[in-house]
Amino acid sequence: MTDALRIELVEQSQETYKGVDLLVNGRSIRDIAAAVERYFDAELAGAYGLVPLEWITDRHLLGEVADQLNARTGKVALLVCDGCLRAGCWPLVALVDVQQDVVAWTEFGRPHRPGWDYGDLSFRFERTADEQELQKVQPQ
Repeated sequence: MTDALRIELVEQSQETYKGVDLLVNGRSIRDIAAAVERYFDAELAGAYGLVPLEWITDRHLLGEVADQLNARTGKVALLVCDGCLRAGCWPLVALVDVQQDVVAWTEFGRPHRPGWDYGDLSFRFERTADEQELQKVQPQ
């Protein structure tokens, strides 16, 4: 059984950018992360900014790593620091494994909180559905 990814654009009222909310099975990845993180620090749990729209190329969520921080780990940022909106500050990252028919998100983490264990949190998406969802937010 695979999970369902939906991408929603969100106007950030206090910022000058469009954020991308990644919804897995109808639930924001920020809320999913917060549910795990409350165990470690209830105040910081889910304290992320949305990834800026311009980051979400068809390659980003298919595992292409563009910045230096994530190039070391092979992981991509799914959420960013809610203060500066940079992936290198306090991101939520995951390993994106692309297979012929499936895209899997595994090994979730927060690089500056190595003790935070996301356990077996993982998602598997049908690759064609994932790619179709990504196309919806690509510039025409």
